[in-house]
Amino acid sequence: MCIKILKKLNLNKKIIGIITGCVLIVVIFILIFSCGKVKLSCGDAEEIVLEKLKEGTIVKCDLNHRKYLVEVNYKNIEYEFKIDANTGEILEYDSDTID
Repeated sequence: MCIKILKKLNLNKKIIGIITGCVLIVVIFILIFSCGKVKLSCGDAEEIVLEKLKEGTIVKCDLNHRKYLVEVNYKNIEYEFKIDANTGEILEYDSDTID
């Protein structure tokens, strides 16, 4: 549709190509920088986990696919939590004995 409008304005193919390319670059730029943003920090995710456990030592906190993976050690048990990086919801958790 945009190309039809530009053709009606009597612009040559080179200018139409440049304008179309610029629009695509802007759209890609917006998508790249808006998709990766999350509302919570790793510190926020750690606080959510420690509120649940009450005690423990944070071993690791990584962001992966809009989820924080938080590992905590407490009394020879390693806990692993997955936290939604936007809502703070605990999506799942598991625990294993540390040998």
